[in-house]
Amino acid sequence: MFRLSLRSLLIGLFALLALIVGGEGILAINKIAAVNANLIDISTNWMPSMDVVRRMNATAEQYRVYQARHVMATTEDELARQEAAVAKTGEALAAAHKQYAGMIVTADERTIYQSLNDSLGIYTQLVPQLIKLSRANQKVEATRMYVGEMSTRFTAVRNDLTKLAELNDRGAKEATEAAAANYSAARLITSVTLTVGLLIALGAMAFSFFGIARPIGRITDAMGVLAGGDTKAEIPFAARKDEIGQMAAAVQVFRDNMIRARALEAEQAETEQRTAVQRKADMHKLADEFQAAVGAIVNTVSANSTQLEAAAGTLTRTAAVTQ
Repeated sequence: MFRLSLRSLLIGLFALLALIVGGEGILAINKIAAVNANLIDISTNWMPSMDVVRRMNATAEQYRVYQARHVMATTEDELARQEAAVAKTGEALAAAHKQYAGMIVTADERTIYQSLNDSLGIYTQLVPQLIKLSRANQKVEATRMYVGEMSTRFTAVRNDLTKLAELNDRGAKEATEAAAANYSAARLITSVTLTVGLLIALGAMAFSFFGIARPIGRITDAMGVLAGGDTKAEIPFAARKDEIGQMAAAVQVFRDNMIRARALEAEQAETEQRTAVQRKADMHKLADEFQAAVGAIVNTVSANSTQLEAAAGTLTRTAAVTQ
């Protein structure tokens, strides 16, 4: 690990953290967007469609009931009241049917709706005939029509409405399950990412302390020992290949230079001492030689003086004899 530089390691750690945080953010945003899309789909598509289908179903049943009441009515007021109810519910059913056409989103839904449209179209065409028979007091024929062909057509309408209700209920359920799945996935991704990011952060903290701060502290202590003059201090982490190793190597060079400087100083002192001893010996020798030379000169002068004195005595005696 320490063959890489500290800069590379730290950049790598922070880049990894940035990648994890950024990736988690992107995934979380996508999942949240998917959940939001599912909720929008539920609130703007399936739930309104289910509401319209239920309204169509209830209105169609009322439509059917008012027709039966018309067949059973015997007074003009009752016939008029049931005709008004039939007309009103027919309009409401047609409005709901038209409203649902703008909510179709799938091909299956459009197929079922087309079948409903055909069945409902045929059924509504039979209603005026039923009203006419009932109005003409042809109750047996009206009843036969109501429980016969109209019942068959209404059963088809009811079946198509049931299929649409089931389709919308299934779509709403699937959208709800998809939203829940996206939420669970987003939660899991966030949890895993936070865990991994926390572990990397703890690892980075541990590395910063044990791999950087602590070694620098030990190297600083070693430099303090060297500053105190102790060149025997061990320089730690000199074998590392990163900036810490370079720092330790620099301190090692400083210590080696101190050792060499002290060795040179000791050698120079020894040389100076030997030179001083030799100089002193040379001075003594020179003094002895000088003294010997002076002694020889003195002896020579003394001998010459004696000879001169003897010659002077001889001359003196010779002069005395001559006189």
